[in-house]
Amino acid sequence: RPLNFAGLMLSVVVIGMGLDYSLYLIRAYQRYREDNHPFQDHIRMTIFLAAASTLIGFGALSTGDHNLMRDLGLFLVLGIGFALIGTFLLLPAMLNYLFKPIVLAETEITPNSATHLKRIRRLYRHLYAYPRMFARFKILLDPMFREISRYLNRPKVLIDVGCGFGVPAAWIRALYPDVTIFGIEPDMERVKVASMVVNTNSRIDHGSAPDMPDFTGLADTAMMLDMIHYLSDADLNLTLDNLLLKLAPTGKLIMRVTIPREGNVPLYRRIEELRLKIMGINYYFRSLAKIKQILITKGFIIKTIEPSGSKREEVWIVGELSDLNRVK
Repeated sequence: RPLNFAGLMLSVVVIGMGLDYSLYLIRAYQRYREDNHPFQDHIRMTIFLAAASTLIGFGALSTGDHNLMRDLGLFLVLGIGFALIGTFLLLPAMLNYLFKPIVLAETEITPNSATHLKRIRRLYRHLYAYPRMFARFKILLDPMFREISRYLNRPKVLIDVGCGFGVPAAWIRALYPDVTIFGIEPDMERVKVASMVVNTNSRIDHGSAPDMPDFTGLADTAMMLDMIHYLSDADLNLTLDNLLLKLAPTGKLIMRVTIPREGNVPLYRRIEELRLKIMGINYYFRSLAKIKQILITKGFIIKTIEPSGSKREEVWIVGELSDLNRVK
């Protein structure tokens, strides 16, 4: 029985070491998605050095005179050695297959149908836990995703200003697989995640408004969702000026904005204001009249103003370019 228990514990050690090596490599693939990414070499070297130091330590036991210690060392050296070989030779091929670009069928589907939601989960499936769970609960709890289809006219080229983890972009791509999305986001970690859920023709740039994504041609749709309160009046005006240079003459701007109402501050805004204060970020909530004035001054015709959800402060604003801007 003691020998059986010792054998069990040795097996656990070997399996644990093999899992560690595999997890390091899987996590690197989740983050970089490229076998030839420069940081992959650092990960492989880290795994090799960890395994080498372990092999040297246990290998020393196999040179002893005590039969039990010698067998113990030989068992661990062989087990960890095979785990290392599997990590370097078998796992990369499996991960390249697992993380290959996702191709979505271009069949017509209904927004928020079971097929649509399944496609979105597929886009986030192999990402690490936080963005995957964030996307799932964002779609489940935010009324944005039950409403946005009203304002989309099957976009071909779309600009997403402040795209975050790319959840709206993934929602739209799952509905219209052929859409090309150009996004911009100040958080580099979110840029990496959003870049993984859009198609190969799309691109997410690292930057912040008033900068725009860098691409040739013009977009037919632009989105600014829950983000203009990060911009001062000067930055918002400059953002819209830059956006006008990227929109086609028939372009549409879809915004969701927070309009503070009088009385008690809703829980959503309390949480957002607390988060921004903790992070030291200035915020600029505006009245509906002021936002309308800014958009009209920039040459947009306001087509839609509708509340988002119930008992919330978010409002949808949809604008199209005026004839004056179309002539330009």
